[in-house]
Amino acid sequence: MPTAVPMPASPLHAVTNSIDIAELLGKRDGVELHLTGGQFNPWQRSLEGAQARQAIAQCQFDKLVLGACAIDPLGLTCPSGDEAALKGAMMRQASQVIVVADASKFGKAFLHRLCTFEGVDLLVTDTAPSAATAAALAAVGVEVVLAGTAAQ
Repeated sequence: MPTAVPMPASPLHAVTNSIDIAELLGKRDGVELHLTGGQFNPWQRSLEGAQARQAIAQCQFDKLVLGACAIDPLGLTCPSGDEAALKGAMMRQASQVIVVADASKFGKAFLHRLCTFEGVDLLVTDTAPSAATAAALAAVGVEVVLAGTAAQ
């Protein structure tokens, strides 16, 4: 499997609803940072709701880096409808969807279905998914990259 490699630091135009991501990117030179606005979710430290979805609808993204909440063989799910709606809006505006998930996200499912794997271009993870999930990813051509492994 391919290995994740660092991308150039700048120039980067970033849009986020995450307070934590905004804090990290806001400290870097060469980053033009935009926040979506919306209602603050203190549990996830993010902005969500109609205002955030409207802001996203005004943008076009070359790449979307999306944190996964849960991944099962059918695709991605979220714990709240607001989160699924916002992430879905982000996916519709992106040319490439990159999902990032650690091992703890596999084999879990929440109530709200975000997407099937047809909506994902690349999955970056720290461990290989289960055989069933790997087969579902491969069936629709999703590339899986294992982060933290030695370059080959």
